[in-house]
Amino acid sequence: MTPSVAIFTGVLVAGFFDSVSADSFLKQTITVADVEEALQSELGLSSDPRLTGIEKELSPVFVALPKNQHGRLQPAAVRYALHRYFMQKHGWYINGLADGGDKWEASSPTVMMADRAPVFIQSLFEKRLQGKGLDLHDLTAFAATLGDLIRKEAIGDLEVVHVALGLSLDMPLTVQQELAARTLYLAKYLNGTSLTTREQLKANENEWRLGYPAWEETKFWSDDVIAAKSFFDIHRNPFVEKKPVNFDSSVARIEEMTHQFGAFQNLECRRLKEILVEMEIDGTGRVPLSQFYSGYWTEAGTTFTESVEYLDQVGALDHTDTKKSRVVISNYMTSLAVCMGGSSFYHVCCMNECDGLIGSVENNIMAPRASPARVVQVVSGLSSDTVHAPRNLSTGLVTLLDEIAQMNQGEIPLHGRMFEQWMHHAFPRECPFPHTAGTKTQMSLNQWESIMGRSADATHEDMLELHVGQKDEVIEQDIYLPWDKVEDLLAKDETSSRRSGGSVLRTIAGMALIASFAVPLVRGWKAVESVAAGKDLGKSHLV
Repeated sequence: MTPSVAIFTGVLVAGFFDSVSADSFLKQTITVADVEEALQSELGLSSDPRLTGIEKELSPVFVALPKNQHGRLQPAAVRYALHRYFMQKHGWYINGLADGGDKWEASSPTVMMADRAPVFIQSLFEKRLQGKGLDLHDLTAFAATLGDLIRKEAIGDLEVVHVALGLSLDMPLTVQQELAARTLYLAKYLNGTSLTTREQLKANENEWRLGYPAWEETKFWSDDVIAAKSFFDIHRNPFVEKKPVNFDSSVARIEEMTHQFGAFQNLECRRLKEILVEMEIDGTGRVPLSQFYSGYWTEAGTTFTESVEYLDQVGALDHTDTKKSRVVISNYMTSLAVCMGGSSFYHVCCMNECDGLIGSVENNIMAPRASPARVVQVVSGLSSDTVHAPRNLSTGLVTLLDEIAQMNQGEIPLHGRMFEQWMHHAFPRECPFPHTAGTKTQMSLNQWESIMGRSADATHEDMLELHVGQKDEVIEQDIYLPWDKVEDLLAKDETSSRRSGGSVLRTIAGMALIASFAVPLVRGWKAVESVAAGKDLGKSHLV
């Protein structure tokens, strides 16, 4: 995607800053003590209104997720719930959540990479709860702890900007000083770097001003957010005297800006999706590579330039037809290809539309599993940008749902790979195709380039070959979406297993009770038949 037309997508960042490591935000470290302190603080604030709000937002997904025998969430379910929470709320792809995490080593040093924070927090909970899993209160504390660490980093970054500009951390700031600090912070945030000197920060801003076409628009948006917050703060209590801006109030403004930036960026994400949908093979959610690269030679307004190798790495290609690989719209839009720097803790990404659809299913079913008929009833009433409801699900979709049920004791696990695959068939432009575990790895453009040692963009020659070589191909009318019978459950639902076991025992007991009545009745009926047949009454009796 070229800088002349892309507005907010992360591909724009790669290649702007040759003098600065664009991936340096991944190398940020935090102390173990910081994490422990933040967690203990949140665990001690059970009645805090902020925690109450987070718990309310997490409650629906908690209810629907599979639980262990203690009615709590296992590690994979915890990571899944938190990943969904931050993505839906802020568009934050928290490093170390979506891609799982290894066990925390007790011999680890006193500092850690920021993307290791989730697994370390998980280890603290496991130690505290003796491996019994997390309940809703624990899950809320986990989310709040990550939020605290992110806020602390933002404060540190703003402090770096203030020190670099020679601004006081204690005295009031003029409007011009606050604006200058916020502008440099915004450029630093978008780039995702750890710049520390005035010269570096200024050079960074100049690069964005020259190479990032939406820089002025983004600044105007930032000003609007800050003005709206200032207006709200003043009029929330008109009897409180307006105070001059200082470092502390600047922190609150920056926090508001970063919380809302994901929604702002998502406006462009929707525009990009619309462009891809216009190029797709009808109804498949797939774009031929010749079309994907077509904008490179046109004035169409947007150019996609990620290499085939990179697209394959992040799972954005469909190789069902080995001769004609195609870009999967939903996988591309939910990949790190369209994310920005943000923080050492997270990337700012396009919000996953499928999360909202899955959330609606969860809110209706309120359980980890459901019958195929119940799933059909709920999903047929869901709509998206490209799918209108209510609708009658096709016979093919219903048949595939029955296949999933046959593999899972007659029910549909809502948090398994097979149901994700089914949702991709039901909403191909919104729900990504789930690749089997271990076959794909999410990497940002900068991460990929750092590891591979070359650009993540396709070469001019490669794009030309694909564009010219395939642009005149006849597009088949019957394109079949991939389907395989590989299940991979997020976690085992042990509570439903116990209920099923109890149900079986109750059924057996009930059958035994019926049998205890049935045997005498059968004997009695035989006796009646004997009388009617004139047989010896002395050898027959009723009990």
